[in-house]
Amino acid sequence: AGMRHWPGRRAAVSAIESVLADPRPVLMIVLDGMSVPAANVLVDNILGDLNGQWQEAVPGSEELSTALSVLPSVTTFSRTSLLSGRLATGGQAEERAGLRSRASSHLKNRSAGTVLLHKADLDAGIVDQVRAQVEDTERNKLVVAVLNTIDDALDKSDPIERVWDVRDITHLHPLLRAAAVVGRTVVFVSDHGHVLERHETAPAPNGTGAARWREPLSPPTPGEVLVAGSRVRNDSGEAVLAVDEGLRYTARKAGYHGGLSLSEVAIPLTILSRMEEVQVSNEM
Repeated sequence: AGMRHWPGRRAAVSAIESVLADPRPVLMIVLDGMSVPAANVLVDNILGDLNGQWQEAVPGSEELSTALSVLPSVTTFSRTSLLSGRLATGGQAEERAGLRSRASSHLKNRSAGTVLLHKADLDAGIVDQVRAQVEDTERNKLVVAVLNTIDDALDKSDPIERVWDVRDITHLHPLLRAAAVVGRTVVFVSDHGHVLERHETAPAPNGTGAARWREPLSPPTPGEVLVAGSRVRNDSGEAVLAVDEGLRYTARKAGYHGGLSLSEVAIPLTILSRMEEVQVSNEM
């Protein structure tokens, strides 16, 4: 899948600060559940598609290229923390409030705003309203779009060991085109990765409802590890996480996340900038 991303020490919750420190308008695309291998293929596809509109902005330090999820590596904890720029827990309401608070404390132009688009927002208005929001760089310095295609695929019964194309991800292609029209920098990131179903094991008997983590009601067994600390976001502050990629606590699906394998906690982070010499059509 390529070696674009390497593990670094930067936590995912600080990614939002890197975005807000840049004076240029930004489109931040959060692909829920995107693993490092999936990101490498997708970014290569973006660079080769769209008539060469994009180039990768490689940072001076490799530390920015891969971040770490909070734990357990599930959306409730990891995506809320990512968008809030701090350790946090919650759903869409908490994500909006966290992003608004973080942006207001970092944006130099206090009149410039942020827009957070979830699945329902994108499904309702990708052609007109969303494009207008992306292209309005004066009022919307930061636009964040959450795309759920990869994470949604994990719930299906069919295998998803596939190569993701830019046009396979719902809304990704038109969002990139709209960003190119106005010269937005694109930050391409996920909130957590995933492991695939290998059809090798049965569900572990000690699960508590989640796919790859459980409350510490009993000591960890082989393939598990007990973690504790501020980055562990469940109520007790400690959890037993699956490390063995073949371990699951729920019924069989195409893939899972929530554990502590590298495939789940490594978060790809790529910055794309528009090729200045390329003329981009205003058509979506």
